[in-house]
Amino acid sequence: MPTGIVIVGLGPGSPEQITLQAWRTLEGAGQVYLRTKHHPVVPELPQSSTYESFDPIYEQTETFEEVYTEIARRIVALGQRPEGVVYAVPGDPLIGETSVQRILALAKEAGVPVRVVPGVSFLEPTVRALGLDPFYGLQICDATLLAQQLHPNLNPDVGALIV
Repeated sequence: MPTGIVIVGLGPGSPEQITLQAWRTLEGAGQVYLRTKHHPVVPELPQSSTYESFDPIYEQTETFEEVYTEIARRIVALGQRPEGVVYAVPGDPLIGETSVQRILALAKEAGVPVRVVPGVSFLEPTVRALGLDPFYGLQICDATLLAQQLHPNLNPDVGALIV
């Protein structure tokens, strides 16, 4: 496994939706750190690797901001080891994953290389279930950020997916 940080997307939940690239990355990892083990695909992951989750951090901290900051700090530290680190998250690493955004920022500051292995996000099955084509207009909003706004800047003429 190359040095640095490899971030893998586990897909939206069904083992059939994990990408071949993600599967092969996990198979060859040896050790994988999971943002959470509470994801339907986790019991089906390759048995050739061991898995450790960051679930205890959710219980030890008071806010999601603290959780994701602590996870990012630990992943970047692990990524500085000669063997690097593999970190796996639900969905696609670059869609709605605050911990990944924090990792990318910290890794850049520390000069630690990062490779992102994409996954199917929650968006694809959601728009499929709703029968929507997001190209015809769809606003995607983070519910925690939306709740902090006095006047949310949503367009009432366009559908909104609040996650």
